[in-house]
Amino acid sequence: MRWLAQEVPLAHDASRQQAREGLVMKTYRVLLFALLMVTALIPGIMADESPPMPTPSGSTPVAPSAQEHYNQGLQWQKDRQYAKAIEAYRQAVQLKPDFPEAYNNLGYTYRMAGDFDNAIAAYQEALRLKPDFAEAHQYLGKAYLAKGMRQEAEEQYRILRTLNPTMAATLLELMRK
Repeated sequence: MRWLAQEVPLAHDASRQQAREGLVMKTYRVLLFALLMVTALIPGIMADESPPMPTPSGSTPVAPSAQEHYNQGLQWQKDRQYAKAIEAYRQAVQLKPDFPEAYNNLGYTYRMAGDFDNAIAAYQEALRLKPDFAEAHQYLGKAYLAKGMRQEAEEQYRILRTLNPTMAATLLELMRK
């Protein structure tokens, strides 16, 4: 009898082991299904997201249509489709003339497209609206350097030193080349 008593637990352990293996397989299947679903849904979720749009400090909130144009400009800019980005930013500033971030990005896209005169004008407008806009000072300095206007670039460097020393150092490095 003692031998029979020892066999029962062993048989019971085998069925437990099978149950565990079955549970593990079900868990793997559920996890695999969940992973496949998430992978399939991510592109749709990501496509609906827009980059964050900073609200200009000290001014009224951005009108939704101006923000939509700005966000579209960000996407075109990211895709290096500068002509389309320029048009989107121009529409944004037409709808909201006191939008320094849009002017700054308009200047950036003009500069990337090689149109330094329009880039400088856009950066200057961004700085008229927001004089302490460090990024606009840095980009304006870069545009001046691209046009060979070293004294103007040095002035942007001096202003930038007090606003953002890291950006100033980047501009200074470009000026030394």
